[in-house]
Amino acid sequence: MRQVLLIVALFALLESDPGVARANPPQGMTESVELQIQKSSYIFVGTVQKTNASTMPTVPATDRTVVVRVEDVLYAPKTLADYTGRDVTVQLRESSNVKAGDRLAFFTNGGMFGAGVALVEVGHVEAGRDTQDLRRQIAQAFQKKEDEDLRKRIAKASLIVAGKVLKTGPAKLSERQPLTEHDPQWQEAEIAIEAVQKGQFAPRTVSVLFASSTDTMWFRSPKLKEGEEGIWLLHKDAVRWPGIKDRYLVVDPLDFQPRDQVDRVKRLLARGAN
Repeated sequence: MRQVLLIVALFALLESDPGVARANPPQGMTESVELQIQKSSYIFVGTVQKTNASTMPTVPATDRTVVVRVEDVLYAPKTLADYTGRDVTVQLRESSNVKAGDRLAFFTNGGMFGAGVALVEVGHVEAGRDTQDLRRQIAQAFQKKEDEDLRKRIAKASLIVAGKVLKTGPAKLSERQPLTEHDPQWQEAEIAIEAVQKGQFAPRTVSVLFASSTDTMWFRSPKLKEGEEGIWLLHKDAVRWPGIKDRYLVVDPLDFQPRDQVDRVKRLLARGAN
């Protein structure tokens, strides 16, 4: 019963979001379709098998649930199974004239996984025979979002350097560390600087703190390794923690970029903070 209430609550929350409306078939990229793509984690082409139906006993069938056979997955997380050829339940954003036999491209997010699959719709568009154009639009939309996220992180950085990690070791901190299950286990890396992309820094090496912990709070933060080369977005006071004031930190997954991303970083840096 609790599981049913959770999924119903999730559906209701997403349905109430006024920022995403159902899309019309796009003629090239439109802002509404782009927004739907960026808000989705599972995008696929499928044919509606049944309306007012569900594949899962824990998801009640309503006038907003349809059973869809997945034909072509256009975008999915690497950790999500391939549901091609399987029937899934899709909770529509709103009651509509969707009918059995309709072939549509669905923009969705995961709702429930178990004996079956229930997805929450962000929107849908008519799907033609050739999905290459839609694939291109999806790639462009996600690239735009990723660029914007990186641009914002670049704007917040105090210093951006390209170089190589010379060594790592336990961090020397000015204050006693608190006892907590979310201890970041600060480590210190010395980076040889080849180029400064943002800020001013005269020394040829810079000391950087990073969280070596794999705790849920820190597992996605960069883990620097000796010999690693790339670009680092360094931040001061990005985290409030005893003994790290005015120290350079890398704590966000975006704070490390591979060396081949230098032109992208420069391009986004040139766009500025606005």
